Amino acid sequence: MKLSIITVTYNNAQSLVGFIESVLTNAPLDSELVIVDSSSTDETVDMLKKFGQKIVLILSSENIGFGKGSNLGFQRSTGEFVMFLNPDTKVSKTALADLLLFIENHPEVGIVAPALIQKDGNIQPSVRRLPTLWGAIQEYYLGIKRSYEAYVPENNRPQEVESVVGAGMMMRRETFAKLGGFSSKFFMYYEDLELCLRVRKLGLKVYYLPEVKIEHEVGGSFSEQKLQWLRESATMYHGALSFALISLLLRLRKIAWWVK
Repeated sequence: MKLSIITVTYNNAQSLVGFIESVLTNAPLDSELVIVDSSSTDETVDMLKKFGQKIVLILSSENIGFGKGSNLGFQRSTGEFVMFLNPDTKVSKTALADLLLFIENHPEVGIVAPALIQKDGNIQPSVRRLPTLWGAIQEYYLGIKRSYEAYVPENNRPQEVESVVGAGMMMRRETFAKLGGFSSKFFMYYEDLELCLRVRKLGLKVYYLPEVKIEHEVGGSFSEQKLQWLRESATMYHGALSFALISLLLRLRKIAWWVK
């Protein structure tokens, strides 16, 4: 198998049909679609079962989150390359093939990601410098843009970046296996940043391909549960002290007169 497309679902019944059909229609011929359901409570599982042998379906008995779910899907996959893709995306005719061609021809690249197109047609800010306390100071107090917040690169050429969001990222199987997959300590959020960090520490590059576009229906407002997961993941990523200082900086910037 050349390519395994891996997604993790949780109560995604409304968006899944469009996602699955776009993948089955537009993925390269030598591909498989692996779907891990993280104990959905809606009609997601019943809907997934209707696709039969067209997909590899894995049912988790509990909600294990994005990272662990992706790792579980990887264990059951067989592709030489793996594409981690959110279930609220839709792939165009050549998107997966274009990403695959690029990473095959660039052995120095550990992760390659597409541009993510939002429902309103705008490009989602999906590239980010690996976040640090110093980066937050630069962005919010020294006026150096793109030091902390996610952004959209200006030019339309393939380019090396520090990190990309996990909604769509392709890797070699051997690279993901060597890294031990996504860190299991993150239930949701920051696992993509942490993976990009470890890829770079291996001496490999993270690349963004703006000419390759995948639709992404960005989620709505945060629930209290999601905010809790975000705080917990940010604390683990930065460390308790750095996260506390970054949080303080974000609060103070609203009243600091020198921040424009």
